[in-house]
Amino acid sequence: MAHRELTEEEENVLGYIVVDPDEWWVHCEENFKGDSEKALAVKIAKWKPDYDAAVAAGDYKNRAERDAENSGPPI
Repeated sequence: MAHRELTEEEENVLGYIVVDPDEWWVHCEENFKGDSEKALAVKIAKWKPDYDAAVAAGDYKNRAERDAENSGPPI
């Protein structure tokens, strides 16, 4: 199955909430039982305001960066 590439905006917004946007999208296309494009649109619409606010505030970090910062040293 050929996968369509995410747009830059889709990748950026998804990157705000998932660790690997491309992996999430491939999983969605292959496993979602409904319309994967609709699922993507809903996810983007839900999280774009938070993404835009973080960018506007100048403190945007993607999910992977935030997770790395919050993981702390091993105990």
